[in-house]
Amino acid sequence: MGALRALRRFLGLFLLLAASSAHATIVLPMDVEALTRRSDLVVRGRALSVQPAWSSDGRRIQTTVRVEVASSLKGQAPKVVEIVTPGGVVGEIGQQVSGAPQFAPGEQVIVFLEKVPQVARFQVAGMAQGKFELTADAKGQPIVTQSLAGLAVLGPDGKVREAQPIAPTPEADFVARVQRALRGSAP
Repeated sequence: MGALRALRRFLGLFLLLAASSAHATIVLPMDVEALTRRSDLVVRGRALSVQPAWSSDGRRIQTTVRVEVASSLKGQAPKVVEIVTPGGVVGEIGQQVSGAPQFAPGEQVIVFLEKVPQVARFQVAGMAQGKFELTADAKGQPIVTQSLAGLAVLGPDGKVREAQPIAPTPEADFVARVQRALRGSAP
């Protein structure tokens, strides 16, 4: 048991050092329309809990986020969805995955989700591209924002660029954009 604990500590330290040397995860860019097409579920809700744990093989850390669904924009969602994201901290060991979506308990979100095969869980489509935060503007109106820290995209010219988040958007306009994408209309 002591050898397994030492191995986990070494692996955790190695992963932290490796993650610190990486600047970004590179993905194909996905706009709201592409995220809508790719997703099995698109839900608006509130993060209830964020629980990191070792994967079943003990080689990496994954975080399970439970989101209470307020409304479903695409698909039939249960009252609570479980989302698995890469990385997290367990005890003294942490693993950071650049570009992975980060959640905080109580946070209001709109997430674009893909079903994880053979389990009743989901993953965020397009890494952090598929997670949007709901906040309020200066007048108290709900707006949608996005954080793409640690994420880079591969452009059509083959060049890697820093991912650019959407501009803060009124929630009603964002939801209308998702609905147009579901109907196959242009933005």
